[in-house]
Amino acid sequence: MRLDGELWAGRGRFERTLALCRSPTEEAWAKLTYVVFDAPAVGGGFVERLSAARTRLASAPSERLHVAPVWPCEDVHTKDGLLREVVERGGEGLILRRADSTFCAGRSRDLLKVKEWYTAEAVVLRSNRLLGKDSLHVRCLTGEAPGVVFDVAWARPTLEPPLPSTVLTYRYQRGLQNGVPRFPGLVRVHKTPCDCGACAFWEEERRHAVGQ
Repeated sequence: MRLDGELWAGRGRFERTLALCRSPTEEAWAKLTYVVFDAPAVGGGFVERLSAARTRLASAPSERLHVAPVWPCEDVHTKDGLLREVVERGGEGLILRRADSTFCAGRSRDLLKVKEWYTAEAVVLRSNRLLGKDSLHVRCLTGEAPGVVFDVAWARPTLEPPLPSTVLTYRYQRGLQNGVPRFPGLVRVHKTPCDCGACAFWEEERRHAVGQ
């Protein structure tokens, strides 16, 4: 039976999964589980295919091979409840699939990823254009990683990047990846003057630094 799935080492352990995949030892591979998302060659809709895979793999050791569970989601209220439960348990989000959909490799209107995004503020340290990168080097002011330095894509080639000490808002997904916000993306650059809390915090921090 052909299977579609991913190797998994537990929630919040993406880097650990990558590290284990690079290791040739049996001991390392024994710490990974293959989570089955679909059985492409089986006929019928998505739920039928996954049910067939679950039946076929019933005797497989669950710590090495696991068929992803499926819950019915018929309205927005149910979706919001499931998403909240998964995020509270450390998951990234949901994959919504049409119950009767056929298998399709790549993007499909029968599949939708649902994830929560959060916003925070950072201050620009420099533009990375001189390094040949279209990104901004920033330091986080608010959110899950205050003080952490990382890069945010600028992706606005026709506009000049903001000057150092400019405050911006970025979005990210919950949790850190290698110590920095996950999948950071620029939302907006704050105008000067700005009376938001983050800009006030940064201005106070600058005054304190000058006073010292």
